[in-house]
Amino acid sequence: MEILTKKIRTLPSKTGVYIFRGSGGDILYVGKAVDLKRRVTSYLTDDSHKSIMIRKEAGDLEFYVTNTEVEALILEHNLIKKHRPRYNILLKDDKTYPYIEFRMDDEFPGIYFSRKCERKGSRYFGPFPSAGSVRRIIGITEKFFQLRTCGKDFFKRRRPCLKYQIKRCSAPCVGYQTAEPYRRSVERAALFLAGHYEELEKAMTVEMENFSSDLAYEKAGEIRDLLEEIRRFKARQSVNLEGELSLDAVAAVNDGGRTGVAILHFRSGRLLDKSEYIFDTHEGLFRNVLEQHLYRLRQPLPMLITNQSVPGVEILESYHRQRFERAIKIRFPKRGEFLSVIRMAEENARQLLLRAASRREELETLRLMLSLNILPERMECIDISHLGGEFMVGSLVSFVNGEPDKANYRRFRIRHGGGNDDFRSVAEVVKRRYTRILMENGRLPDLVLIDGGKGQLSAAQEVMETLGIMDKVELAALAKKEETVFSTRHPKGIALDVRDPSARVLIRVRDEAHRFAIAFNRQLRERNAVSPGLMEVPGIGDKKARRLLGHFGSFQAVLDAEDEALCGIVGLADIHSIREYFGKPE
Repeated sequence: MEILTKKIRTLPSKTGVYIFRGSGGDILYVGKAVDLKRRVTSYLTDDSHKSIMIRKEAGDLEFYVTNTEVEALILEHNLIKKHRPRYNILLKDDKTYPYIEFRMDDEFPGIYFSRKCERKGSRYFGPFPSAGSVRRIIGITEKFFQLRTCGKDFFKRRRPCLKYQIKRCSAPCVGYQTAEPYRRSVERAALFLAGHYEELEKAMTVEMENFSSDLAYEKAGEIRDLLEEIRRFKARQSVNLEGELSLDAVAAVNDGGRTGVAILHFRSGRLLDKSEYIFDTHEGLFRNVLEQHLYRLRQPLPMLITNQSVPGVEILESYHRQRFERAIKIRFPKRGEFLSVIRMAEENARQLLLRAASRREELETLRLMLSLNILPERMECIDISHLGGEFMVGSLVSFVNGEPDKANYRRFRIRHGGGNDDFRSVAEVVKRRYTRILMENGRLPDLVLIDGGKGQLSAAQEVMETLGIMDKVELAALAKKEETVFSTRHPKGIALDVRDPSARVLIRVRDEAHRFAIAFNRQLRERNAVSPGLMEVPGIGDKKARRLLGHFGSFQAVLDAEDEALCGIVGLADIHSIREYFGKPE
Protein backbone atom coordinates (compact mmCIF):
# COMPACT_ATOMS: atom_id res chain seq x y z
CA MET A 1 0.00 0.00 0.00
CA GLU A 2 2.94 2.32 0.68
CA ILE A 3 4.14 2.06 -2.94
CA LEU A 4 0.60 2.68 -4.18
CA THR A 5 0.24 5.75 -1.94
CA LYS A 6 3.43 7.23 -3.38
CA LYS A 7 2.16 6.70 -6.93
CA ILE A 8 -1.15 8.38 -6.09
CA ARG A 9 0.60 11.44 -4.67
CA THR A 10 2.65 11.88 -7.86
CA LEU A 11 -0.40 11.92 -10.16
CA PRO A 12 -0.90 15.03 -12.31
CA SER A 13 -3.86 17.36 -11.73
CA LYS A 14 -5.15 16.72 -15.25
CA THR A 15 -8.19 15.11 -16.90
CA GLY A 16 -7.81 11.41 -17.61
CA VAL A 17 -8.49 7.77 -16.76
CA TYR A 18 -6.99 5.77 -13.88
CA ILE A 19 -6.72 2.00 -13.45
CA PHE A 20 -6.28 0.09 -10.19
CA ARG A 21 -4.68 -3.32 -10.65
CA GLY A 22 -4.53 -6.23 -8.24
CA SER A 23 -1.31 -7.80 -7.01
CA GLY A 24 -1.55 -10.32 -9.86
CA GLY A 25 -1.97 -7.62 -12.51
CA ASP A 26 -5.73 -8.07 -12.95
CA ILE A 27 -7.74 -4.87 -13.40
CA LEU A 28 -9.89 -4.10 -10.34
CA TYR A 29 -11.37 -0.74 -11.28
CA VAL A 30 -11.35 1.78 -14.12
CA GLY A 31 -12.37 5.37 -13.44
CA LYS A 32 -12.15 8.82 -15.00
CA ALA A 33 -11.57 12.19 -13.42
CA VAL A 34 -11.34 15.87 -14.31
CA ASP A 35 -8.51 16.07 -11.76
CA LEU A 36 -6.72 12.73 -11.53
CA LYS A 37 -4.72 13.56 -8.40
CA ARG A 38 -7.67 14.85 -6.37
CA ARG A 39 -10.02 12.03 -7.39
CA VAL A 40 -7.63 9.13 -6.85
CA THR A 41 -6.32 10.56 -3.57
CA SER A 42 -9.87 10.32 -2.20
CA TYR A 43 -9.58 6.51 -2.28
CA LEU A 44 -7.06 6.71 0.58
CA THR A 45 -9.67 8.05 3.03
CA ASP A 46 -13.08 7.17 1.58
CA ASP A 47 -14.98 4.60 3.69
CA SER A 48 -17.25 3.18 0.95
CA HIS A 49 -17.14 -0.57 0.33
CA LYS A 50 -15.54 -0.09 -3.08
CA SER A 51 -12.74 2.14 -1.74
CA ILE A 52 -12.05 -0.18 1.20
CA MET A 53 -11.77 -3.21 -1.12
CA ILE A 54 -9.55 -1.32 -3.57
CA ARG A 55 -7.21 -0.22 -0.73
CA LYS A 56 -7.10 -3.84 0.42
CA GLU A 57 -6.51 -5.50 -2.96
CA ALA A 58 -4.81 -2.92 -5.23
CA GLY A 59 -1.13 -3.48 -5.91
CA ASP A 60 -0.52 -1.05 -8.75
CA LEU A 61 -1.92 2.06 -10.42
CA GLU A 62 -1.67 3.38 -13.95
CA PHE A 63 -3.27 6.33 -15.69
CA TYR A 64 -3.91 7.99 -19.05
CA VAL A 65 -4.08 11.75 -19.53
CA THR A 66 -6.71 12.94 -22.05
CA ASN A 67 -7.42 16.30 -23.66
CA THR A 68 -11.10 16.49 -22.70
CA GLU A 69 -13.59 14.86 -20.36
CA VAL A 70 -15.43 13.41 -23.36
CA GLU A 71 -12.23 11.63 -24.44
CA ALA A 72 -11.90 10.32 -20.88
CA LEU A 73 -15.48 9.01 -21.01
CA ILE A 74 -14.86 7.19 -24.29
CA LEU A 75 -11.58 5.68 -23.04
CA GLU A 76 -13.18 4.61 -19.75
CA HIS A 77 -16.05 3.02 -21.70
CA ASN A 78 -13.66 1.06 -23.94
CA LEU A 79 -11.55 -0.17 -21.02
CA ILE A 80 -14.59 -1.27 -18.98
CA LYS A 81 -16.07 -3.04 -21.99
CA LYS A 82 -12.77 -4.83 -22.69
CA HIS A 83 -11.75 -5.80 -19.15
CA ARG A 84 -15.03 -5.86 -17.18
CA PRO A 85 -13.35 -4.80 -13.89
CA ARG A 86 -14.73 -6.32 -10.71
CA TYR A 87 -15.49 -3.08 -8.86
CA ASN A 88 -16.95 -1.02 -11.66
CA ILE A 89 -20.68 -0.34 -11.60
CA LEU A 90 -21.92 -2.72 -14.26
CA LEU A 91 -25.65 -2.67 -14.86
CA LYS A 92 -27.21 -6.16 -14.91
CA ASP A 93 -26.49 -8.43 -17.85
CA ASP A 94 -23.95 -6.09 -19.39
CA LYS A 95 -24.43 -7.26 -22.95
CA THR A 96 -25.70 -5.63 -26.08
CA TYR A 97 -29.39 -4.77 -26.14
CA PRO A 98 -31.49 -7.30 -28.08
CA TYR A 99 -33.45 -6.56 -31.27
CA ILE A 100 -36.09 -8.19 -33.43
CA GLU A 101 -34.80 -8.87 -36.93
CA PHE A 102 -36.69 -9.35 -40.21
CA ARG A 103 -34.47 -10.79 -42.96
CA MET A 104 -36.15 -8.91 -45.78
CA ASP A 105 -33.85 -10.17 -48.55
CA ASP A 106 -35.26 -13.71 -48.10
CA GLU A 107 -38.17 -14.77 -50.29
CA PHE A 108 -40.10 -15.52 -47.12
CA PRO A 109 -38.60 -13.23 -44.45
CA GLY A 110 -38.21 -14.82 -41.04
CA ILE A 111 -38.45 -13.12 -37.65
CA TYR A 112 -35.49 -13.62 -35.31
CA PHE A 113 -33.91 -12.60 -32.02
CA SER A 114 -30.69 -10.64 -32.64
CA ARG A 115 -28.06 -8.78 -30.62
CA LYS A 116 -26.41 -7.15 -33.63
CA CYS A 117 -27.66 -4.86 -36.40
CA GLU A 118 -25.09 -5.77 -39.01
CA ARG A 119 -26.87 -7.87 -41.64
CA LYS A 120 -27.50 -6.02 -44.87
CA GLY A 121 -31.04 -6.42 -46.16
CA SER A 122 -32.47 -6.94 -42.68
CA ARG A 123 -34.90 -4.68 -40.87
CA TYR A 124 -34.50 -4.26 -37.11
CA PHE A 125 -36.91 -3.27 -34.36
CA GLY A 126 -35.61 -2.19 -30.98
CA PRO A 127 -33.50 -2.04 -28.99
CA PHE A 128 -35.46 -3.82 -26.28
CA PRO A 129 -34.35 -3.73 -22.65
CA SER A 130 -34.30 -7.50 -22.09
CA ALA A 131 -34.07 -10.79 -23.95
CA GLY A 132 -37.31 -11.89 -22.27
CA SER A 133 -39.26 -8.95 -23.69
CA VAL A 134 -37.98 -9.74 -27.20
CA ARG A 135 -38.98 -13.39 -26.97
CA ARG A 136 -42.43 -12.47 -25.64
CA ILE A 137 -43.03 -10.06 -28.50
CA ILE A 138 -41.73 -12.55 -31.09
CA GLY A 139 -44.18 -15.09 -29.65
CA ILE A 140 -47.06 -12.61 -29.95
CA THR A 141 -46.02 -11.73 -33.50
CA GLU A 142 -45.90 -15.43 -34.41
CA LYS A 143 -49.38 -15.92 -33.02
CA PHE A 144 -50.85 -12.93 -34.84
CA PHE A 145 -49.11 -13.17 -38.23
CA GLN A 146 -47.80 -16.76 -38.48
CA LEU A 147 -44.30 -15.89 -39.69
CA ARG A 148 -41.51 -18.41 -39.83
CA THR A 149 -38.72 -18.50 -37.23
CA CYS A 150 -36.78 -21.47 -38.65
CA GLY A 151 -33.24 -21.12 -39.97
CA LYS A 152 -31.03 -22.71 -42.59
CA ASP A 153 -33.06 -25.87 -43.14
CA PHE A 154 -36.07 -23.88 -44.44
CA PHE A 155 -35.77 -24.97 -48.08
CA LYS A 156 -34.96 -28.59 -47.20
CA ARG A 157 -38.19 -29.29 -45.35
CA ARG A 158 -40.63 -31.75 -46.87
CA ARG A 159 -43.42 -31.36 -44.37
CA PRO A 160 -44.46 -28.62 -41.95
CA CYS A 161 -43.18 -28.56 -38.40
CA LEU A 162 -45.16 -28.45 -35.16
CA LYS A 163 -45.58 -24.66 -35.34
CA TYR A 164 -47.87 -25.06 -38.33
CA GLN A 165 -50.05 -27.47 -36.36
CA ILE A 166 -50.43 -25.00 -33.48
CA LYS A 167 -51.09 -22.08 -35.88
CA ARG A 168 -47.82 -20.26 -35.20
CA CYS A 169 -46.51 -20.51 -38.79
CA SER A 170 -48.17 -20.57 -42.22
CA ALA A 171 -45.64 -23.19 -43.49
CA PRO A 172 -44.26 -21.39 -46.57
CA CYS A 173 -41.43 -23.98 -46.49
CA VAL A 174 -43.70 -26.60 -48.07
CA GLY A 175 -45.80 -24.25 -50.21
CA TYR A 176 -48.78 -23.85 -47.88
CA GLN A 177 -48.34 -20.08 -48.17
CA THR A 178 -47.27 -18.20 -51.30
CA ALA A 179 -44.95 -15.21 -51.41
CA GLU A 180 -47.45 -12.39 -51.94
CA PRO A 181 -49.80 -13.03 -48.96
CA TYR A 182 -46.78 -13.91 -46.81
CA ARG A 183 -45.20 -10.54 -47.62
CA ARG A 184 -48.44 -8.82 -46.63
CA SER A 185 -48.22 -10.58 -43.26
CA VAL A 186 -44.62 -9.38 -42.88
CA GLU A 187 -45.64 -5.78 -43.58
CA ARG A 188 -48.47 -6.05 -41.05
CA ALA A 189 -46.05 -7.44 -38.48
CA ALA A 190 -43.69 -4.53 -39.16
CA LEU A 191 -46.50 -2.04 -38.51
CA PHE A 192 -47.39 -3.92 -35.34
CA LEU A 193 -43.80 -3.90 -34.03
CA ALA A 194 -43.40 -0.22 -34.86
CA GLY A 195 -46.56 0.55 -32.88
CA HIS A 196 -48.48 1.91 -35.89
CA TYR A 197 -51.73 0.30 -34.76
CA GLU A 198 -54.10 2.71 -36.53
CA GLU A 199 -52.39 2.19 -39.88
CA LEU A 200 -52.40 -1.58 -39.32
CA GLU A 201 -56.08 -1.65 -38.36
CA LYS A 202 -57.00 0.47 -41.39
CA ALA A 203 -55.14 -1.83 -43.83
CA MET A 204 -56.62 -4.96 -42.30
CA THR A 205 -60.14 -3.51 -42.28
CA VAL A 206 -59.88 -2.75 -46.01
CA GLU A 207 -58.66 -6.29 -46.69
CA MET A 208 -61.45 -7.79 -44.57
CA GLU A 209 -64.07 -5.79 -46.47
CA ASN A 210 -62.60 -6.88 -49.81
CA PHE A 211 -62.82 -10.55 -48.80
CA SER A 212 -66.38 -10.01 -47.64
CA SER A 213 -67.33 -8.37 -50.95
CA ASP A 214 -65.89 -11.38 -52.79
CA LEU A 215 -67.99 -13.67 -50.55
CA ALA A 216 -64.82 -15.10 -48.98
CA TYR A 217 -66.40 -14.99 -45.55
CA GLU A 218 -64.01 -17.46 -43.94
CA LYS A 219 -61.00 -15.31 -44.84
CA ALA A 220 -62.83 -12.17 -43.71
CA GLY A 221 -63.66 -13.85 -40.41
CA GLU A 222 -60.00 -14.76 -39.81
CA ILE A 223 -58.96 -11.14 -40.31
CA ARG A 224 -61.80 -9.94 -38.07
CA ASP A 225 -60.66 -12.25 -35.26
CA LEU A 226 -57.05 -11.14 -35.67
CA LEU A 227 -58.13 -7.48 -35.55
CA GLU A 228 -59.90 -8.11 -32.27
CA GLU A 229 -56.80 -9.74 -30.77
CA ILE A 230 -54.61 -6.83 -31.88
CA ARG A 231 -57.07 -4.32 -30.40
CA ARG A 232 -57.06 -6.20 -27.09
CA PHE A 233 -53.27 -6.22 -27.11
CA LYS A 234 -53.24 -2.49 -27.86
CA ALA A 235 -55.60 -1.86 -24.95
CA ARG A 236 -53.13 -3.57 -22.59
CA GLN A 237 -50.42 -1.12 -23.63
CA SER A 238 -51.83 1.41 -21.20
CA VAL A 239 -48.79 3.70 -20.92
CA ASN A 240 -48.07 5.73 -24.04
CA LEU A 241 -46.39 9.00 -24.97
CA GLU A 242 -47.69 11.48 -27.45
CA GLY A 243 -45.83 11.82 -30.74
CA GLU A 244 -44.44 8.25 -30.70
CA LEU A 245 -41.32 9.37 -28.84
CA SER A 246 -38.48 7.01 -27.95
CA LEU A 247 -36.83 7.77 -24.64
CA ASP A 248 -35.57 6.31 -21.38
CA ALA A 249 -36.72 7.70 -18.03
CA VAL A 250 -34.17 7.26 -15.22
CA ALA A 251 -35.10 7.81 -11.58
CA ALA A 252 -33.08 7.20 -8.43
CA VAL A 253 -34.56 7.07 -4.93
CA ASN A 254 -32.39 6.99 -1.81
CA ASP A 255 -33.35 5.11 1.35
CA GLY A 256 -30.63 5.41 3.96
CA GLY A 257 -27.48 3.81 2.63
CA ARG A 258 -29.04 2.26 -0.47
CA THR A 259 -30.28 3.72 -3.74
CA GLY A 260 -32.92 2.18 -5.98
CA VAL A 261 -32.73 3.01 -9.70
CA ALA A 262 -35.58 2.39 -12.14
CA ILE A 263 -35.26 2.93 -15.90
CA LEU A 264 -38.44 2.94 -17.99
CA HIS A 265 -37.88 2.18 -21.67
CA PHE A 266 -40.24 3.85 -24.14
CA ARG A 267 -39.99 3.00 -27.83
CA SER A 268 -42.24 4.61 -30.43
CA GLY A 269 -44.31 6.06 -27.61
CA ARG A 270 -44.93 2.72 -25.86
CA LEU A 271 -43.60 1.59 -22.52
CA LEU A 272 -41.96 -1.72 -23.38
CA ASP A 273 -40.14 -2.69 -20.21
CA LYS A 274 -38.16 -1.48 -17.24
CA SER A 275 -34.76 -2.14 -15.71
CA GLU A 276 -34.14 -1.98 -11.95
CA TYR A 277 -30.95 -1.84 -9.89
CA ILE A 278 -29.94 -1.35 -6.26
CA PHE A 279 -26.62 0.21 -5.29
CA ASP A 280 -24.88 1.25 -2.12
CA THR A 281 -25.25 5.03 -2.04
CA HIS A 282 -22.12 7.07 -2.70
CA GLU A 283 -21.19 10.43 -4.11
CA GLY A 284 -21.52 10.60 -7.88
CA LEU A 285 -23.62 7.42 -8.09
CA PHE A 286 -26.38 8.88 -10.27
CA ARG A 287 -23.90 10.33 -12.75
CA ASN A 288 -22.14 6.95 -12.94
CA VAL A 289 -25.44 5.19 -13.58
CA LEU A 290 -26.21 7.53 -16.49
CA GLU A 291 -22.75 7.02 -17.93
CA GLN A 292 -23.10 3.23 -17.72
CA HIS A 293 -26.52 3.43 -19.33
CA LEU A 294 -25.14 5.43 -22.24
CA TYR A 295 -22.24 2.96 -22.53
CA ARG A 296 -24.71 0.12 -23.13
CA LEU A 297 -26.62 1.81 -25.95
CA ARG A 298 -26.10 0.17 -29.33
CA GLN A 299 -28.25 2.65 -31.24
CA PRO A 300 -28.80 6.37 -30.73
CA LEU A 301 -31.43 7.43 -28.21
CA PRO A 302 -33.22 10.73 -28.93
CA MET A 303 -34.00 11.61 -25.32
CA LEU A 304 -33.15 10.70 -21.74
CA ILE A 305 -35.10 12.20 -18.83
CA THR A 306 -34.07 12.05 -15.18
CA ASN A 307 -35.44 12.88 -11.74
CA GLN A 308 -32.21 14.63 -10.75
CA SER A 309 -30.23 17.42 -12.33
CA VAL A 310 -26.84 16.21 -13.52
CA PRO A 311 -23.78 18.46 -13.47
CA GLY A 312 -21.88 18.50 -16.75
CA VAL A 313 -24.77 17.01 -18.71
CA GLU A 314 -23.33 18.51 -21.90
CA ILE A 315 -20.38 16.09 -21.54
CA LEU A 316 -22.75 13.12 -21.65
CA GLU A 317 -24.59 14.59 -24.65
CA SER A 318 -21.29 15.16 -26.44
CA TYR A 319 -20.22 11.58 -25.69
CA HIS A 320 -23.44 10.26 -27.27
CA ARG A 321 -23.00 12.53 -30.30
CA GLN A 322 -19.44 11.33 -30.88
CA ARG A 323 -20.46 7.66 -30.62
CA PHE A 324 -23.51 7.78 -32.86
CA GLU A 325 -23.26 11.08 -34.77
CA ARG A 326 -26.74 11.78 -33.48
CA ALA A 327 -27.86 14.20 -30.76
CA ILE A 328 -29.47 13.20 -27.50
CA LYS A 329 -31.40 15.48 -25.18
CA ILE A 330 -30.87 14.81 -21.46
CA ARG A 331 -33.55 16.65 -19.50
CA PHE A 332 -34.64 17.13 -15.89
CA PRO A 333 -38.38 17.85 -16.32
CA LYS A 334 -40.24 19.94 -13.74
CA ARG A 335 -43.64 20.07 -15.42
CA GLY A 336 -45.70 18.65 -18.28
CA GLU A 337 -46.13 15.12 -19.63
CA PHE A 338 -42.55 14.05 -18.85
CA LEU A 339 -42.97 14.89 -15.17
CA SER A 340 -45.68 12.23 -14.82
CA VAL A 341 -43.35 9.71 -16.50
CA ILE A 342 -40.55 10.55 -14.05
CA ARG A 343 -42.97 10.21 -11.11
CA MET A 344 -43.86 6.73 -12.38
CA ALA A 345 -40.15 5.81 -12.60
CA GLU A 346 -39.63 7.12 -9.04
CA GLU A 347 -42.49 5.00 -7.74
CA ASN A 348 -40.95 1.93 -9.38
CA ALA A 349 -37.60 2.71 -7.73
CA ARG A 350 -39.35 3.21 -4.37
CA GLN A 351 -41.16 -0.13 -4.67
CA LEU A 352 -37.85 -1.78 -5.57
CA LEU A 353 -36.34 -0.58 -2.28
CA LEU A 354 -39.39 -1.77 -0.33
CA ARG A 355 -39.11 -5.23 -1.89
CA ALA A 356 -35.39 -5.27 -1.12
CA ALA A 357 -36.06 -4.36 2.52
CA SER A 358 -38.62 -7.15 2.76
CA ARG A 359 -36.14 -9.64 1.27
CA ARG A 360 -33.50 -8.50 3.75
CA GLU A 361 -35.89 -9.23 6.62
CA GLU A 362 -36.44 -12.70 5.17
CA LEU A 363 -32.68 -13.27 4.99
CA GLU A 364 -32.27 -12.15 8.59
CA THR A 365 -34.96 -14.63 9.68
CA LEU A 366 -33.19 -17.31 7.66
CA ARG A 367 -29.89 -16.46 9.36
CA LEU A 368 -31.45 -16.93 12.80
CA MET A 369 -33.25 -20.11 11.78
CA LEU A 370 -30.04 -21.75 10.50
CA SER A 371 -27.82 -20.22 13.24
CA LEU A 372 -25.58 -18.60 10.62
CA ASN A 373 -22.79 -16.24 11.65
CA ILE A 374 -23.34 -13.93 8.66
CA LEU A 375 -26.34 -12.72 6.68
CA PRO A 376 -26.65 -14.90 3.54
CA GLU A 377 -26.79 -12.00 1.08
CA ARG A 378 -24.91 -14.00 -1.54
CA MET A 379 -25.99 -17.63 -1.90
CA GLU A 380 -24.84 -20.31 -4.32
CA CYS A 381 -26.64 -23.62 -4.79
CA ILE A 382 -25.25 -26.77 -6.41
CA ASP A 383 -27.27 -29.61 -7.95
CA ILE A 384 -26.39 -32.75 -9.91
CA SER A 385 -28.44 -34.19 -12.76
CA HIS A 386 -28.08 -37.36 -14.85
CA LEU A 387 -30.07 -39.98 -16.73
CA GLY A 388 -29.38 -43.46 -15.45
CA GLY A 389 -25.79 -42.53 -14.70
CA GLU A 390 -25.21 -41.01 -18.16
CA PHE A 391 -24.87 -37.34 -19.08
CA MET A 392 -23.74 -36.44 -15.55
CA VAL A 393 -23.81 -32.67 -15.13
CA GLY A 394 -23.63 -30.19 -12.30
CA SER A 395 -25.24 -26.78 -12.01
CA LEU A 396 -24.47 -23.80 -9.81
CA VAL A 397 -26.85 -20.86 -9.45
CA SER A 398 -26.13 -17.62 -7.64
CA PHE A 399 -28.57 -15.39 -5.75
CA VAL A 400 -27.82 -11.94 -4.36
CA ASN A 401 -30.25 -10.56 -1.77
CA GLY A 402 -32.79 -13.19 -2.73
CA GLU A 403 -32.69 -12.42 -6.48
CA PRO A 404 -31.04 -14.47 -9.28
CA ASP A 405 -27.54 -13.31 -10.21
CA LYS A 406 -27.41 -14.98 -13.63
CA ALA A 407 -24.01 -13.59 -14.56
CA ASN A 408 -22.59 -16.03 -11.98
CA TYR A 409 -24.53 -19.14 -13.02
CA ARG A 410 -22.19 -21.99 -13.96
CA ARG A 411 -22.56 -25.41 -15.63
CA PHE A 412 -20.23 -28.39 -15.15
CA ARG A 413 -19.78 -31.60 -17.12
CA ILE A 414 -18.81 -34.18 -14.51
CA ARG A 415 -15.38 -35.62 -15.25
CA HIS A 416 -14.80 -38.32 -12.63
CA GLY A 417 -16.34 -41.06 -14.79
CA GLY A 418 -17.51 -42.97 -11.78
CA GLY A 419 -21.08 -43.55 -12.92
CA ASN A 420 -24.07 -42.59 -10.85
CA ASP A 421 -22.25 -41.17 -7.79
CA ASP A 422 -23.94 -38.01 -6.53
CA PHE A 423 -21.57 -37.58 -3.58
CA ARG A 424 -18.47 -37.70 -5.77
CA SER A 425 -20.09 -35.38 -8.30
CA VAL A 426 -20.99 -32.80 -5.63
CA ALA A 427 -17.42 -32.92 -4.35
CA GLU A 428 -16.08 -32.36 -7.87
CA VAL A 429 -18.27 -29.32 -8.51
CA VAL A 430 -17.44 -27.79 -5.11
CA LYS A 431 -13.72 -28.31 -5.69
CA ARG A 432 -13.72 -26.88 -9.21
CA ARG A 433 -15.87 -23.88 -8.33
CA TYR A 434 -14.12 -22.69 -5.20
CA THR A 435 -10.59 -23.59 -6.24
CA ARG A 436 -11.07 -21.25 -9.18
CA ILE A 437 -12.52 -18.46 -7.02
CA LEU A 438 -9.54 -18.73 -4.66
CA MET A 439 -7.07 -18.69 -7.56
CA GLU A 440 -8.72 -15.61 -9.08
CA ASN A 441 -9.04 -13.89 -5.70
CA GLY A 442 -12.80 -13.71 -6.30
CA ARG A 443 -15.59 -13.26 -3.81
CA LEU A 444 -16.81 -16.31 -1.95
CA PRO A 445 -20.54 -16.68 -1.27
CA ASP A 446 -21.96 -16.24 2.22
CA LEU A 447 -23.86 -19.54 2.01
CA VAL A 448 -23.34 -22.61 -0.16
CA LEU A 449 -26.50 -24.71 -0.45
CA ILE A 450 -26.38 -28.28 -1.76
CA ASP A 451 -29.43 -29.92 -3.29
CA GLY A 452 -29.44 -33.15 -1.29
CA GLY A 453 -29.20 -34.62 2.19
CA LYS A 454 -26.54 -35.60 4.72
CA GLY A 455 -24.39 -37.49 2.23
CA GLN A 456 -24.13 -34.59 -0.19
CA LEU A 457 -23.48 -32.23 2.74
CA SER A 458 -20.57 -34.37 3.99
CA ALA A 459 -19.06 -34.60 0.50
CA ALA A 460 -19.12 -30.80 0.11
CA GLN A 461 -17.84 -30.20 3.66
CA GLU A 462 -14.82 -32.47 3.16
CA VAL A 463 -13.73 -30.53 0.06
CA MET A 464 -14.33 -27.12 1.65
CA GLU A 465 -12.25 -28.11 4.70
CA THR A 466 -9.44 -29.17 2.37
CA LEU A 467 -9.65 -25.79 0.62
CA GLY A 468 -9.61 -24.02 3.99
CA ILE A 469 -12.83 -22.06 3.47
CA MET A 470 -15.16 -23.62 6.06
CA ASP A 471 -14.51 -20.68 8.41
CA LYS A 472 -15.37 -18.20 5.63
CA VAL A 473 -18.46 -19.78 4.09
CA GLU A 474 -21.63 -21.23 5.62
CA LEU A 475 -22.74 -24.63 4.29
CA ALA A 476 -26.13 -26.34 4.24
CA ALA A 477 -28.04 -28.99 2.27
CA LEU A 478 -31.73 -29.05 1.44
CA ALA A 479 -33.40 -32.43 0.89
CA LYS A 480 -36.39 -32.42 -1.46
CA LYS A 481 -38.77 -34.97 -0.02
CA GLU A 482 -39.38 -33.54 3.44
CA GLU A 483 -37.97 -30.06 2.67
CA THR A 484 -35.46 -30.56 5.48
CA VAL A 485 -32.30 -28.51 5.72
CA PHE A 486 -29.10 -30.00 7.19
CA SER A 487 -25.94 -28.23 8.30
CA THR A 488 -22.97 -28.80 10.62
CA ARG A 489 -24.89 -26.92 13.33
CA HIS A 490 -28.09 -28.86 12.65
CA PRO A 491 -27.01 -32.42 11.75
CA LYS A 492 -30.46 -33.81 12.55
CA GLY A 493 -32.07 -31.35 10.19
CA ILE A 494 -34.68 -28.62 10.40
CA ALA A 495 -38.05 -29.24 8.73
CA LEU A 496 -38.98 -26.12 6.79
CA ASP A 497 -42.41 -24.54 6.94
CA VAL A 498 -43.13 -24.00 3.24
CA ARG A 499 -45.49 -21.15 4.15
CA ASP A 500 -42.65 -19.21 5.81
CA PRO A 501 -41.24 -16.58 3.38
CA SER A 502 -37.69 -17.11 4.64
CA ALA A 503 -37.99 -20.86 4.03
CA ARG A 504 -39.35 -20.19 0.55
CA VAL A 505 -36.15 -18.27 -0.24
CA LEU A 506 -34.11 -21.44 0.29
CA ILE A 507 -36.60 -23.56 -1.64
CA ARG A 508 -36.61 -21.11 -4.55
CA VAL A 509 -32.81 -21.14 -4.75
CA ARG A 510 -32.73 -24.96 -4.62
CA ASP A 511 -35.48 -25.28 -7.26
CA GLU A 512 -33.65 -22.89 -9.59
CA ALA A 513 -30.47 -24.97 -9.32
CA HIS A 514 -32.53 -28.08 -10.07
CA ARG A 515 -34.15 -26.43 -13.11
CA PHE A 516 -30.78 -25.24 -14.40
CA ALA A 517 -29.21 -28.71 -14.00
CA ILE A 518 -32.08 -30.46 -15.77
CA ALA A 519 -31.96 -27.95 -18.64
CA PHE A 520 -28.24 -28.62 -19.15
CA ASN A 521 -28.74 -32.37 -18.92
CA ARG A 522 -31.54 -32.21 -21.49
CA GLN A 523 -29.39 -30.09 -23.78
CA LEU A 524 -26.61 -32.66 -23.72
CA ARG A 525 -29.04 -35.50 -24.34
CA GLU A 526 -30.64 -33.71 -27.28
CA ARG A 527 -27.23 -32.92 -28.73
CA ASN A 528 -26.35 -36.63 -28.62
CA ALA A 529 -29.78 -38.06 -29.29
CA VAL A 530 -30.92 -39.97 -32.33
CA SER A 531 -33.25 -37.88 -34.46
CA PRO A 532 -36.89 -38.80 -33.68
CA GLY A 533 -37.62 -38.45 -37.40
CA LEU A 534 -35.62 -41.56 -38.31
CA MET A 535 -37.11 -43.51 -35.42
CA GLU A 536 -40.56 -42.91 -36.90
CA VAL A 537 -39.70 -44.86 -40.08
CA PRO A 538 -41.00 -48.45 -40.02
CA GLY A 539 -38.09 -50.87 -39.70
CA ILE A 540 -35.56 -48.25 -38.55
CA GLY A 541 -34.69 -48.81 -34.92
CA ASP A 542 -32.21 -47.23 -32.56
CA LYS A 543 -29.15 -49.07 -33.88
CA LYS A 544 -29.82 -48.36 -37.55
CA ALA A 545 -30.63 -44.74 -36.85
CA ARG A 546 -27.36 -44.29 -34.92
CA ARG A 547 -25.44 -46.02 -37.71
CA LEU A 548 -26.91 -43.65 -40.30
CA LEU A 549 -26.28 -40.56 -38.22
CA GLY A 550 -22.76 -41.67 -37.36
CA HIS A 551 -21.94 -42.08 -41.07
CA PHE A 552 -23.69 -39.00 -42.53
CA GLY A 553 -23.41 -36.64 -39.56
CA SER A 554 -26.96 -35.27 -39.48
CA PHE A 555 -30.59 -36.18 -40.03
CA GLN A 556 -30.84 -33.89 -43.07
CA ALA A 557 -27.71 -35.39 -44.62
CA VAL A 558 -29.34 -38.83 -44.39
CA LEU A 559 -32.43 -37.57 -46.23
CA ASP A 560 -30.32 -35.85 -48.92
CA ALA A 561 -28.08 -38.88 -49.53
CA GLU A 562 -28.42 -40.88 -52.75
CA ASP A 563 -29.58 -44.49 -52.58
CA GLU A 564 -26.10 -45.70 -53.54
CA ALA A 565 -24.61 -43.90 -50.54
CA LEU A 566 -27.17 -45.44 -48.20
CA CYS A 567 -26.40 -48.96 -49.43
CA GLY A 568 -24.01 -50.72 -47.14
CA ILE A 569 -25.26 -48.74 -44.16
CA VAL A 570 -28.80 -50.15 -44.31
CA GLY A 571 -30.57 -52.58 -46.60
CA LEU A 572 -32.71 -51.87 -49.69
CA ALA A 573 -35.93 -52.43 -47.75
CA ASP A 574 -34.87 -49.80 -45.22
CA ILE A 575 -33.95 -47.33 -47.99
CA HIS A 576 -37.37 -47.91 -49.55
CA SER A 577 -39.04 -47.25 -46.17
CA ILE A 578 -37.09 -43.97 -45.72
CA ARG A 579 -37.98 -42.80 -49.24
CA GLU A 580 -41.61 -43.73 -48.81
CA TYR A 581 -41.80 -41.88 -45.51
CA PHE A 582 -39.83 -38.72 -46.40
CA GLY A 583 -39.71 -38.68 -50.21
CA LYS A 584 -36.69 -38.68 -52.54
CA PRO A 585 -34.10 -35.87 -52.49
CA GLU A 586 -34.67 -33.20 -55.12
